[in-house]
Amino acid sequence: MIIDLSNINSIKNRAGTSFSSVRTRLGDTIWPLNVTQHICYDVVSSISSYQGTQTWVYDKTAAKWYVKNSSNDYEKYGQFASSSSDPGYEGKLGIWNQHEWKYTGGQWTDLGELEGTATTITGPEYIERKSEYLGTFNLGRPFKTNTRIQVKVNKTRDGGDGGIICDYGVSGNWNDNNDWRVFWASDRLYYDYESGRQYVNTTGSEFEFEIGNYYVKNLSTNSNIINTTAKSAGRTNPMQISSSTDFMKYYYLKVYEGDELVMDLVPYKDTNNAYGFFDLVAKQALMPTGTVYGGGTETSYSYGDFEYLEEYDEMEAPEFTVTVSSMSELLARECVFVGQKAIVNGVKYKYTDNLEWEEIAENPLTFTFSGSGTWMVVRRAATTKYSLNDGEPVTLSGSSTSITTVNVS
Repeated sequence: MIIDLSNINSIKNRAGTSFSSVRTRLGDTIWPLNVTQHICYDVVSSISSYQGTQTWVYDKTAAKWYVKNSSNDYEKYGQFASSSSDPGYEGKLGIWNQHEWKYTGGQWTDLGELEGTATTITGPEYIERKSEYLGTFNLGRPFKTNTRIQVKVNKTRDGGDGGIICDYGVSGNWNDNNDWRVFWASDRLYYDYESGRQYVNTTGSEFEFEIGNYYVKNLSTNSNIINTTAKSAGRTNPMQISSSTDFMKYYYLKVYEGDELVMDLVPYKDTNNAYGFFDLVAKQALMPTGTVYGGGTETSYSYGDFEYLEEYDEMEAPEFTVTVSSMSELLARECVFVGQKAIVNGVKYKYTDNLEWEEIAENPLTFTFSGSGTWMVVRRAATTKYSLNDGEPVTLSGSSTSITTVNVS
């Protein structure tokens, strides 16, 4: 049969919103709206500029999930509350008064008493060194052949020095032929190990690295960006954070010896409002020589000899591009987000703010429906005619400049 488009008043997207102008082209397919997809979260470049209202938001730059709490603020997922006055969200956990708590149904519920000793501290999201020759941390242990340092940093001084970690200057006997340090000069990342030097060009300012025995791994891509022959002997001077003219933000720093975590440093603010690190392994503050600063979202950490009654689930990053063999398989996926991409049998699509999958193609035609109907343009198809049963599509036909009918077998 033939459906005359002049009898269709409007097209509705999946949210039920009507619109009269639809971008499409010859061969596009119109799908009945009997699918169950919905937007579960938003994906943004930076949570700080987010203006939407979704409960869950993924920050691509920080590679972190954020969730809207009872104060309508967005907080990093997985942080523990430290008192009943803290805002919550469904499923948020907290520790205070030696009990673990869970926010559910709009209130804090006591899960029970913790066995052992639990302590919760708060601190900034990062600490920042922004004064020359000030704000140096002595880690008190040397770099060994089996040492691994995992660190998240933000290089804040383009064109200047940006030292991540080193071991010179502590004992006053440093020279360039016998140093150990990882640092930036402009956008070039260097790894000096005694008389050797390796480097790689970098793009951007925020990084998560693993620094080991003469290698640097980018933890975001799980690939080595500097990789050369390991040294057979370790160092003797203690490691330190920052030196001379280094400017840097630190979000965390972990030190492993083999598989053992020996230092777990998180940003910290003491009772005198001075900033530094707190070592969750040693359970003590590590304060700098000189002054550092704190910034970003306040974050809580819990430590002690105890077992959680409940723990947060691990949340993986969204699938930015999905690959499926058919449009039916794509539409069967329950959760989507605006901007998500898909490859369907070799054809590329993007999910739009009109709540539809739109083929990424050139030179689409624009036309207007009139009448009534609940259809949605999602893809270009062959000239095959389809049945309307069970969510199967129908195919547009017409001239190269206008489309007048929908053929339905």
